Amino acid sequence: MEAVGGSPVGSDPQATADFSDSNPGTLTGGPVWSTTTPFTYTGNRAILYDGLNDYVDVGDPANLFFPGAFSISAWVRRDASGVRYILGDYDSPGLDSSYALRVNSSGTVSFFWENSSTFPMATSTTVLTLGTYYHLVGTWDGTTRRLYVNATLEGINSTPQSRPGFGQNTTFGRAGNFSGLYFNGLIDEVGIWNYALNQDEVDWLNQNSLNNLGAEAIVPEPSALPLLLTGLAVVWLPFRLRAK
Repeated sequence: MEAVGGSPVGSDPQATADFSDSNPGTLTGGPVWSTTTPFTYTGNRAILYDGLNDYVDVGDPANLFFPGAFSISAWVRRDASGVRYILGDYDSPGLDSSYALRVNSSGTVSFFWENSSTFPMATSTTVLTLGTYYHLVGTWDGTTRRLYVNATLEGINSTPQSRPGFGQNTTFGRAGNFSGLYFNGLIDEVGIWNYALNQDEVDWLNQNSLNNLGAEAIVPEPSALPLLLTGLAVVWLPFRLRAK
C-alpha cells in the first residue's frame, strides 16, 4: 500500500514538514537551516540551535501521544556541553512527559519519560564528542526501554513505570513546554513511530536517510505508519509503504 508523500515547504523558512500525519513544526526563537547534514542529497537541511532560545514546536496533536509502544530517532550533533534536550513533550513546570531524549551533563544520552519526578532512563555508554553527528534511537516495547547509538544497543532499562495519561507540545531543541535546557547544535532526520523498532530497522535507519523510505525500505512496516517524519529540513520527503 502507499502513503502520500510530502510537498515542499521551502517557501516558508519558519516551518518544517511532516510527511505522514499533518504535524508540521514551527521554528521558534531563531534556529537556522544548515547544509551540514549526516546525509547529502538535493534539498536536505538540518536545523542549527543556539542553545539559548531556539526550538521547533510541533504542537500537541493527539496522534503524537502514545499510551503503548513507540520509538523516536534523530541524528544529533552537539556543539556545547551541559544538559540539553533533543526533544520531548514536557509540561511547563518540567515535571511530566510521555517521552524525552536528552544529552546529560556527562555527554551521554538518555531516553526516558517522567511521571511525578520518577524517570528510569536507558542511558548510553558513548559520550557524544562535540562537533560529531550521532544517530540515536530510543524504543519502548511496553516492557523495556532501549537506547541505540549508531545502531549499537547501549542502554537497557526495564524498571516498571507508569506513563502520564497525556502529552504536551512536542518540541525539538528543548523539553516540550518547559522553557530551558535548550539544545546547542544540529538536529536532523527526526522520526517518531507508534511501535518499537527492531535491530534490523535501527540498522537500516543508521545507514539510510528518511528520504530513502520507499519500496525497498524495511522501515516503516505497513502495520505501523510513522507518525512524524520531519527530517527537520528535508523539505520534501515522498515515501511509500509496501505490503508484505
